[in-house]
Amino acid sequence: MWGGQNVADMSYDTDLYILTGVPADSKVVNEARPWMTYWILHGMFMVLGWGICLQAGAFVARYFRRKDPFWFKFHRAVQPIGLLLAIAVSLH
Repeated sequence: MWGGQNVADMSYDTDLYILTGVPADSKVVNEARPWMTYWILHGMFMVLGWGICLQAGAFVARYFRRKDPFWFKFHRAVQPIGLLLAIAVSLH
């Protein structure tokens, strides 16, 4: 949390505060969490599928048609991979 106003003298506070704590009715559990959670895997698959594979297939199909056999083979290979990455992580 940053900023605020001091009630006593109405001056502005420019300090940076880190709020920590747990709710009073919850138990504090010290577990070792794995770094690869479902949400991280979901994000990685979506970036690879929608952000790279599908975009690259569309880009090659649009701008590399003069390279006749290459563009279609690349487009045909990359588009299903991007779609399968997007579908695979959504089935959880």
